[in-house]
Amino acid sequence: MNLLNPHWFPSVAWFRQYLNQQPVGLTPWMHRSAQAEANRSIIRGPNGLQQLSVPLRKGPRDDLREVRPLNNEKWAKECRHALKTAYGTSAFYRYYDYLIEPLLFSHYMHLFDMNMAALQLICDCLKLPEPLAVYEGLAPSGEDWEPGTLSDYGQYFTERYPFSPQVGVLDVLFHCGPLGGLVLAGKEI
Repeated sequence: MNLLNPHWFPSVAWFRQYLNQQPVGLTPWMHRSAQAEANRSIIRGPNGLQQLSVPLRKGPRDDLREVRPLNNEKWAKECRHALKTAYGTSAFYRYYDYLIEPLLFSHYMHLFDMNMAALQLICDCLKLPEPLAVYEGLAPSGEDWEPGTLSDYGQYFTERYPFSPQVGVLDVLFHCGPLGGLVLAGKEI
């Protein structure tokens, strides 16, 4: 069984790994190289790629069940604004924004719970296989993935910036809607 860490709105590359390596188990234990990715997602807006980061309290970082988000309302509003600026005119934004907003404003005790909620939401929206059980005491061997070949699915702002496969899964969701699962699986739509 392949192991992955649940990231906050994971990258397209994470989902490609997730879909191509079934069965996949999720684990809260992190390698140092993966710790910086657990609370980040990349979106693509009018000014290029933008990193959204969940603010975290100080503390241990090797077990996501011990990492605590700040649950900052100011951050949640800024994140909501960044998503609306980047995707507000995209084809499927209005069908999913109301599902994502509660995740931003919910108060989670641990980053692991927040990431699992985001992952579950994306799997439900894109009709992807649900994550398997969480495995205790095991860490993935590493998380240095390539997105593989990913067809341009119609990202916005291509007149200014070339197609970017390193975005987070929210980019695919807002541009492709329910067909985003096919894009992540490497199929043309």
